[in-house]
Amino acid sequence: MRVNLNFFILCFFLIFSFKSFSQHDAKSKPILDAVTVQMKSFSSYKADFVYTLENKEQKVSENKAGTLIVKGTKYKADFAGQVVYCNGKNLYIYIKDANEVQIKDMQTDADAITPTTIFTLWQKGFKSKFIKEELYNGITCDFIDLVPLKGKSYYKVRLIIDKNKKQVSSITIYEKKGSAFTYRISKFVPNVPVNDTVFTFKKSDHPKVEEVDMR
Repeated sequence: MRVNLNFFILCFFLIFSFKSFSQHDAKSKPILDAVTVQMKSFSSYKADFVYTLENKEQKVSENKAGTLIVKGTKYKADFAGQVVYCNGKNLYIYIKDANEVQIKDMQTDADAITPTTIFTLWQKGFKSKFIKEELYNGITCDFIDLVPLKGKSYYKVRLIIDKNKKQVSSITIYEKKGSAFTYRISKFVPNVPVNDTVFTFKKSDHPKVEEVDMR
């Protein structure tokens, strides 16, 4: 089953901003604030992650690995046979097995979840609740739930945050239709040296690529 890349982008860029601090309980707010401050201090970062989709009713369970590189408003995501290049203006979605690239305008909706906002998702449109402190993969972590203030296709986002590093270790989006999408960060490298050419799709590297301009 091919993963819907647009949904991936929507989810993976769900994690870092707040409309009203009053929407966050007293215990979750300082934790999220600390993560936000740290993430904004990085000039760039690279994250390796494992994506899991589960739907018990439909008996669906799959795992896929991916990599994300972010620098400011630019990013490159390599995931499930597709590579997304964002140069800060346009999106280039390259589908490997079809040798096709779809060109779209960069999402400018302030409420949109994108790879550049996923680690500060909570800053706008959510209320948060501290759930518990517990070991996760042998590391002490804080578990926090985010609930959207407006109607969404999902009803909750569960964040698992490394208590010492102040970094998101896992994100799970719970859909109303029964699916759960988890992004577990397997490796995170802050301030990684990266040239802006990384975020540009190079047609010369893909002979006979079919362009589909959707702008």
